[in-house]
Amino acid sequence: MGGATGSVLIVEDDPDLSAILATVVAGRGHELRRASNGQVALALVSERMPDVILLDVTMPVVSGKSSPKLCHGGRAFFPGCTGA
Repeated sequence: MGGATGSVLIVEDDPDLSAILATVVAGRGHELRRASNGQVALALVSERMPDVILLDVTMPVVSGKSSPKLCHGGRAFFPGCTGA
């Protein structure tokens, strides 16, 4: 497979699960960024919106459900996200 096929942001506070997801995503040739909480994810998204966000909706600091700015253009892929 040639080059990256898209950008993925993994937002997960469990380091083991984050590492597993990162291994799968990177192994498929995607550009990968990771955040351990919603606050860090918001900073990364403000720099550049990824093609896909894999988001844990129950995290400390800023949870996925309470952070509609992480919904890409208001298109939600999980219940409770209304977009912004």
